[in-house]
Parts: sequence; C-alpha cells; structure tokens
Amino acid sequence: MKKLLFFLIIIRTLSSEAQCFKSIAAGQYHSVAIKYDGSLWAWGYNFYGQLGDGSTINKNTPQQIGYDNNWESVAAGNSHTIAVKTDGTLWTWGDNSYGQLGNGTNSSSSVPVQIGTANNWKSVATGDFHTIAIKTDGTLWTCGWNAFGQLGDGTTTNKNVFGQIGPAVWQNASGGSAHTIAVRMDGPLWGWGRNDSGQLGNGTSIDSSIPIEIIYNFFDKVTCSGNHNLAIHNWGTLWVWGDNSYGQLGNGTTTNITVPTQISFSFLGAIDTADTHTIARTTNSTLWAWGLNNYGQLGIANTTSHTLPVQIGNWYVWNKVAAGADYSLATSSNGTIYSWGANTYGQLGNGTNIESYFPVALTCPITLSVEDFSDANKIIIFPNPVKNNLKIENISSVSIIDIYDIEGKLVKNFITKLNENINVSDLCAGIYLLKIMDEKGKVFSRRFIKE
Repeated sequence: MKKLLFFLIIIRTLSSEAQCFKSIAAGQYHSVAIKYDGSLWAWGYNFYGQLGDGSTINKNTPQQIGYDNNWESVAAGNSHTIAVKTDGTLWTWGDNSYGQLGNGTNSSSSVPVQIGTANNWKSVATGDFHTIAIKTDGTLWTCGWNAFGQLGDGTTTNKNVFGQIGPAVWQNASGGSAHTIAVRMDGPLWGWGRNDSGQLGNGTSIDSSIPIEIIYNFFDKVTCSGNHNLAIHNWGTLWVWGDNSYGQLGNGTTTNITVPTQISFSFLGAIDTADTHTIARTTNSTLWAWGLNNYGQLGIANTTSHTLPVQIGNWYVWNKVAAGADYSLATSSNGTIYSWGANTYGQLGNGTNIESYFPVALTCPITLSVEDFSDANKIIIFPNPVKNNLKIENISSVSIIDIYDIEGKLVKNFITKLNENINVSDLCAGIYLLKIMDEKGKVFSRRFIKE
C-alpha cells in the first residue's frame, strides 16, 4: 500500500509540473488551444459547433476535442475553426454559411473534417468569415466570404473550396473583418479586400480584389482584426495602420492611419489583435495591452481604455498571446493559460460566465486516451451542487483526490477509499475542480459547485 501511494504521489507531482499548452487562438467568443502532448482543446461559444466536440452547447471549461494527439497549429474565426496536424493535413469545423470551411458545401460541422488529401499545409489564419492557409511550398489559399474581394481571387463571389492566390511566395498571413494582409518570403507586405478605413495601407480607401503591395520592407509577421492591422518588422519594431476608433493601434490617438506607420513600441516577440484591443509580448517576456477596455480585456484590474501600451502586471513570464472579442488569453513560460475580459459564453474557460478584469490561471486539464474516455464517463459525483459531503461512484479502491479553486489553487488533497464520502463543508461557496488519480496513475476531473 505504501509503495502504491508513493507511486501515485510522484505521478501527481510530475503532472503538476509538466508544461501544458503550447499554442492558443481566440475567435469572436470561443477559444482553442493545443497542449504540448498534441491534444486539442476548446471552450466558449458553440452555436455553430465551432468547438468541434460534436455538440452546439457552450462550454465554460476546456473540452478535449477527440483523442488525437497530433495537432500542430490552430486558428479561430468569428464562429469557425481551422487547424493543421503534424502530418500536414488540414481540418476545419464550425460555421460554414459562406463556405469558410472549404469543404465544398455550405453546411456547418460540429466536428473536425479533413479538407482534401494534401499533406503539405504549413499555417492557417482566419478573417471573420473567410479562411487563409499556406502550404510548405509558399502557396497561399483562401475560401469563404468574398463580398469585398478579401479572398484575393479578382472576384467578389463567395467560394466554398480553397483557391490558390498568386505565386508561391508567401510566408504568413492574417485576416480582418473583410480584408487580408500577407507577408511575402522576402519581407514586403501585401493586402487585398475592404479598404474603407485604410486597412490596405496604400493611402486610399479603394477596395481591391487582388493582392496589392503595401510596403517593401522586411517584416516577419502580421496580425489583423476588424479593419486594422499590426505588423512586426524583423528588427522587432511595430507598424500599425487602419481603423483606430478605440486606440487599438496604440499610437496615443483615435485617428485612423492609411499607411503603415511605426509606433514607439518595440522589441516585440508576439502580438495579436481583436476588433478593438491589442495584446503584445515583448522579447523580455513582459505583457502589454491597449485599446478598448469596457470588459477588462486589457487585464489591468479596471475598465479604463488606453490608446498607448500599458503593462499588465510586472511579471516576466509570458509566451503566447491571443485576443478575442472583448477578452484576452496568454500563456506563461510553463504553458499555463491565463484569461481575462468578457465571459458571457464561457470563453475564459474558468468554469464560470463571470467577466474578469485581470489574468486568472486555468488549471491544466488532463488528456484522455480512447480508453480513458470510456473510464471517465463511468465516474459520477453527487450531489452537485453540494453542501457538506460529496460522494463518488465507480472509482478504484484507493485514489488520491485533489480539489482546486477557480484560480487553479490546490485547496484540499487527501487519499480516499472506495465509497468514502468527501467532506467539503469547510470550502467557501463557489466552483471547484475535483481531480481523481486511481491506482494505475490515470487522472480524471469533475467540476462541482459548493453551496
């Protein structure tokens, strides 16, 4: 018995110290992430099946999507999701009203569906209702909504299959509400689509249904949303243009900019933008935000908007960033996801639908295998909500129980035997995560509400 308990404690310790998420993406109201083990997770708004879990029910905690462990990269649009696996195959799901899934239909899907048989896809991006994907050979492909020429194929007709745009010269791309900006392999920026706010960066307000060169310079990455863009130069400087109604460009004004303009904020390592706010990480791992802050999406513990970058806390631990509509996500150096801002649909993933004005850590979920899914479904906890004693059915004879609060802090842990009650009367009212580790080292989790 002592050897068994020692084994369980060692596994739990290693699990708690392991890295969690390697990448994150934020759509309008849904969030998607990939763990270091290659598993795919999603939460938030799910009316169109954009979470990919086979349902159209909103989720306020991370849900494992299938049991494949070979997901490589993911992007989230308004209400659809696109991802690439490590084998180079392309998968899409969610809303397909404009053909943005690229599967040859306009029918939505609540589960990931492979697009074609090609296995040389490299990266993916989305606009609100259009999709962009780049292959390893540098070709760029688009599909979906095209009313303003945002697909770049010379028309304004929607497409429900991917079509190649231009020659094989593209490094990365991003989509806004109805426009697309791409970086060529040699560094220049090109754009196409809607241009009413100067988002194409050519000094005019004329739309273009074909790619036009914006600026010949040496850029590494671009991010777009709504009607504006931000690009990182290979020197680490930040360039911005387009709509600036809420200060989302970070230049200290709310005036639109019609050509790429450098702002006095540099040493950028990662950046993402939503329609009205922007999140950025510097090369020294500090986190910054600017723009509209009506839901606390800037993460500075208040709702004051800012037209200049403001630092979030004083931590030097940040890695990836993602911006959704009125909410934000970021990962720390160990892959822990922090979320803040609006939470109407559970897009923060913290088990509630309550907004947060500052970053709150999510507990790293346990990845389940095919066998684990079957075993986990057998475990029942009741009553839920609970006042005093919580009962667990269908667990093994000896298990380690951990209880975490909504901020991911361990508040209780103990060893239990078969059919023993768990006394939670000393816990404050709220939502908790119960983790159960059996004698084989498998870990299962359940949420419960303490009254």
